[in-house]
Amino acid sequence: MRRALAAAGLALGAATDCDAHDSCEACASASSWLGGCRWCPLAGDSSCHAYGSPENACGSSQEVTNASACAALYEPTQVHFAFAGGDGLSVSWTTRGNATQRAAYGAAGAELDAVVDATTVSYLESFQHTAVVTRLAPSTTYEVSVGAEKAWSDVFTITTARAAGDLAAPVRAAVFGDLGRRQYGGAATMDGLAGVADTVDFFWHLGDVGYADDALLHEPLTWAYEAAWDEYMDQACGAFASRAPYMVLPGNHEAECHSPACVAKYASRALKLSNFSAYNARFRMPSSESGGSANMWYSFDVGPLHVVALSTESDFPGAPDVCHVPGASCGGFCDALGCGDWRPWLEADLKSVNRSATPWVVVGGHRPLHSVKDLDADGEPAGTQASLVAALSGLFATYDVDLYVSGHEHAYERNGPFNGTTHVVTGAGGEDEGHSDYSAAQDPPWNVLWDNKTYGYAMLEATGDELSFTQVDAATGGTLDAFVLRK
Repeated sequence: MRRALAAAGLALGAATDCDAHDSCEACASASSWLGGCRWCPLAGDSSCHAYGSPENACGSSQEVTNASACAALYEPTQVHFAFAGGDGLSVSWTTRGNATQRAAYGAAGAELDAVVDATTVSYLESFQHTAVVTRLAPSTTYEVSVGAEKAWSDVFTITTARAAGDLAAPVRAAVFGDLGRRQYGGAATMDGLAGVADTVDFFWHLGDVGYADDALLHEPLTWAYEAAWDEYMDQACGAFASRAPYMVLPGNHEAECHSPACVAKYASRALKLSNFSAYNARFRMPSSESGGSANMWYSFDVGPLHVVALSTESDFPGAPDVCHVPGASCGGFCDALGCGDWRPWLEADLKSVNRSATPWVVVGGHRPLHSVKDLDADGEPAGTQASLVAALSGLFATYDVDLYVSGHEHAYERNGPFNGTTHVVTGAGGEDEGHSDYSAAQDPPWNVLWDNKTYGYAMLEATGDELSFTQVDAATGGTLDAFVLRK
């Protein structure tokens, strides 16, 4: 009996010893009665556990048991940039472990002697960091490295936005929607975007960013949502998103994790992943600089362009209900935040545009207002399309919006103009679900072209008096469609 009590005491003492360690290195170097202590780096845990501890949130593949593996937890990955107002840039990155993170930067060729602290969020497993750098010179190339004392990233080269009204050279952007991982359709487009990365001022991804919620198509009973997000971000940042500002807006596939593994086996995780939580943690768009909300709606200026990003998934009358997780909120992002309907913000934003400095106004949203895919029996927009027409068409006409770009339909389509606004669907980035089926499409007089056979992206180029738009077949590099708008 005494020996049994002594053994129990040793076990209890060992467990307590593991609990006492507050760093990965100390934990993974320590012993416990059944083996080494286990460090769990997951957000919400970040602590040391004895073998078999029910308090350990990590699975065996996630915990760290060797001190030599600790440094890798703090290595910055998935580094990408975005505009942050007229004189700013944001840089965002991911680590598996939590440590105070910073961005060091300087003009190209100079020392990285300016440092700014990052903010950190942890919505579920990994840690998402963002540093915002302001008071930068326009049209200027900087070098940036991110990380902490434990590990720093490579040095990245990034160029700031052209000042509003700067018409000295054309502004170029690569525009696309519905891009997923390379192995499920996105390879040709990622390669094409990598090929133009050094020639564009920014990338604009019109929603459905990576299709992490479609991990269920490949691993229906396995927890794969976060791994799918990480894999997409690794691929996109490696190809193009670390080389020019990567601007995003929300699509329906950013709303939540709805696989059987999420909803049935990991219901608490599914609730944490609802309401666009992963999307809003992993990116940082210029909403605070433009009066918008999170990464849901915002605007920015680049040379002759005023660019507006909207949420067609939430917070307007008739917004779609994209929620599959019991108890989650998806169709009304602002229900939990109190930020309200975005239409008053949009009208104020459009009203404030200085058309002498930025003569072109381009609005983007994930879903189209006009598409041959979803029409009623009379050939008119139906469902969410009809709701978006009601919400936007009057504002577009009043404030002379030149171009509306969208995705959602996995195809390329040009329509209109409607009251002076040309509408383009460029949702053929390449994703898990294949092209949209247009076999039953009507042939309305306003449809100029539709194609559901190719994957690709658009190149938008703007000067003071011309805006050109070219849809590129990513597989061949050829032109699928091109048009020019003139003032």
